[in-house]
Amino acid sequence: LFGLDARRLGVAEAAEEALGTLGTEPLREMRTLLRLLERPIFMLTLGQRARPFHALDAEARGRALRRMATSPVPKLRSGYQALKRLSAFLAYAGLDGSGSNETWPLIGYRPSPRPRPCTPALRVTPIAGPAALECDACVIGSGAGGGVVAATLARAGRSVVVLEAGPADQAPDFEQKEAVGMRRLYLDGGLTASRDLAVVILAGACTGGGTTVNWQTCLRTPDDVRAEWAERSGCAALAGEPFGDALDEVSARIGVGTGESVMNANNAPIERGCAALGYACATIARNARACDPAECGYCTFGCRTGGKQSTAVTYLADAQRLGDARIVAECRARRVTIENGRATGVEAITAEGHRVTVRARCIVVSAGSIGSPALLLRSGLALPAIG
Repeated sequence: LFGLDARRLGVAEAAEEALGTLGTEPLREMRTLLRLLERPIFMLTLGQRARPFHALDAEARGRALRRMATSPVPKLRSGYQALKRLSAFLAYAGLDGSGSNETWPLIGYRPSPRPRPCTPALRVTPIAGPAALECDACVIGSGAGGGVVAATLARAGRSVVVLEAGPADQAPDFEQKEAVGMRRLYLDGGLTASRDLAVVILAGACTGGGTTVNWQTCLRTPDDVRAEWAERSGCAALAGEPFGDALDEVSARIGVGTGESVMNANNAPIERGCAALGYACATIARNARACDPAECGYCTFGCRTGGKQSTAVTYLADAQRLGDARIVAECRARRVTIENGRATGVEAITAEGHRVTVRARCIVVSAGSIGSPALLLRSGLALPAIG
């Protein structure tokens, strides 16, 4: 395993491809760092000879990077984290020409057997050119929030258009390979992080949003937390029956329970440790139905069997089964249009660059805690609660 090197694993080429997906500012900062590493005077500050980074031997390059890791300059520490995380991920997750990776047999990793997929649950509306859509309600985002709202409105007889910035991948499309899944199903290809790179942020960016890639853990909001929310917000319903009833309804629809949970090799030592120390432990409830334990473990890159009860196989499917709901994937909302103080529609653009305008009586912004504030700010709103 330790005899493998980055060149043999194709890390540089894969990193170049990954960096091409970054936004303007992160890419600019990465370019600056790489240029600094090639300046002999900068290498002196890292305790090395006055030579460009590429001209140093492997041992000297390692020392330089370790000095960056503990540098008093925050930008250098962040740069080190970026290089380390990206290269380590690609070393283990990158694919060779045969769709495999030399590290896998050496670390005991077995790729997904790719079980026979279930039938796609959703009909996706294609956009082949500039389009103008009309509906009662436009829902931006197809995840845990947007999916539930879309089904509720469709059941009530409203026409709904759901805009999803990510791809339309469903069960038959999931490769269940780490490099492919991160690139297609996660925000920024899984490279999203806080500005200083201290915190990595994994967020779903696909049809079904986070519900397509999450671990299915379903923890009921504790009563004391709900009471605090109610006190701070002045909304008594958060601590009362309406919120509890909503939790019950959602839990029932997505099959929350412990019956589908099977103790795996990762969790068994935790259970043994708790027993030895006298700690209480319990099986976590999950939103799953008819999972096959022999096939599980890869569904953070999409469930091919439909066992994971994501919004794609539950609420979004309900919206289309019970009413008039169109789902438009790879269509990013650029701004909400506002006329006379009222939201009137959405301006969006597809991955192919086609402009899409939606006119609606009601706009639901459910693009996640990262996407929603950005959209509202782009729309010209300046409320203090945004973000």
